[in-house]
Amino acid sequence: MAEDNLLERSSQNKARTAPHSGIEQSTEKTTASSSGKTFRANDIEVLASDRTSLINSSMQLSPRQEMIRIISNRLFLALCSLMVITIAFGYLTYAGHKLSAGATNWMVLLCGAIGGFISLQRSLKTLDDEDLLLLARSWVYVLLSPLVGSILALLLFFLFISGLLDGDLFPNFEVANAIDTQRSAENNAVEDSNSYTGLSILFGVQGIAYTDYAKIVFWCFLAGYSESFVTNIISNFESKADRSSADSASADS
Repeated sequence: MAEDNLLERSSQNKARTAPHSGIEQSTEKTTASSSGKTFRANDIEVLASDRTSLINSSMQLSPRQEMIRIISNRLFLALCSLMVITIAFGYLTYAGHKLSAGATNWMVLLCGAIGGFISLQRSLKTLDDEDLLLLARSWVYVLLSPLVGSILALLLFFLFISGLLDGDLFPNFEVANAIDTQRSAENNAVEDSNSYTGLSILFGVQGIAYTDYAKIVFWCFLAGYSESFVTNIISNFESKADRSSADSASADS
């Protein structure tokens, strides 16, 4: 009897503990699954943050690239302003406004400045860090190259007018409303108020044909784009002048 009672009690205890163990096992499974989901979510967040930081670090510009960006923005603003001035002046010239006097000279200066801007833009990647730093911090240094280009283009224009550079590749000019002083003296003619005399004749020079204007634009742009082009021409004239002076000195002796 005692053994039978012990067997019945043990079977009852097993029956009571069986549901609890099942609940505990299901709870452990639920906890494990939820922790697994949490772990996977944390992994995704970490991977996403690592990817974002990697993209941001790769998109950051180096100091040299940042200076080139600043200079390019300045060149863009300056070129846009110059193009607006060119278009406005072209319209005034087309409309025959009095401000268009000396239009050829202004066109020469603008073409030289545009060539200087484009030359500076193309040379940014080859400049050293010191020059880039100066360009990034100084508007004057940015505008210096276009200013020099305008001066060299005007000098080349004067070489064309003087006839020192002539040929089929170079433009030909005439003076608008020029006065032949000898003829006017003989005919006792009255000078026209719109005519050019003295140094002002340089502001009345114009191309003979439309092809001459196209040549002016090209050569003046080249003068601003390649400063060495005009400086080499000046050097050639300098060497010719030295040779001629040496020859004259030897002939006198």
